[in-house]
Amino acid sequence: MRPLRIGRLLIHPAFAFTLFCFFLAENSVYSLAVLFCAAVHELGHLAAIYTLGSSVAELSLLPFGAQITLSREVSYKKEAIIAASGPIFGALFSAFLFPLSTFLRSELLFFCAVCSLWLSAINILPARGFDGARILKCALLQNFPYEKALTLIKSSELVSLVLLTLCVCATLVFSSCNLSLCAICIYLLFSASGCDY
Repeated sequence: MRPLRIGRLLIHPAFAFTLFCFFLAENSVYSLAVLFCAAVHELGHLAAIYTLGSSVAELSLLPFGAQITLSREVSYKKEAIIAASGPIFGALFSAFLFPLSTFLRSELLFFCAVCSLWLSAINILPARGFDGARILKCALLQNFPYEKALTLIKSSELVSLVLLTLCVCATLVFSSCNLSLCAICIYLLFSASGCDY
């Protein structure tokens, strides 16, 4: 089945299926909260892209995330800033929500704060396919010859996967094996072990 294109937006068929399964497993307002936090993360990337004078050629919605294709190549420095902006935006959003959730005594806002912080922490890991990997790649390629940079990037993969596995296990333990989080965590491990830079 071919992806659905709406202007610059490309919706992968697996995205719709994953979304359906996600809401089927977690039929609650917390499902929307997770999606909202993911959208805030992506807004951070988009804000940086347009602030730096670039533009989006295509935005692809994938099973557990989004892929932004720029209209033209940018420098390593700008690419690193764009990659870092998602986790930073998410962390700032959490910093805003934590005191607000305490003040309003809102369990939902507290959940959003934790979820947004979790997304930022996971994404900053230098594992394949994550924002942290893009930041590390840009920093190394800007300062080292290509072959040495590639060696250093690959050597960070094992450590990243161990850290990611620990984060995934902690999330599953604290969420009492929440079905949607199980699916997301399995996908994250699969992505981290299979994506190319």
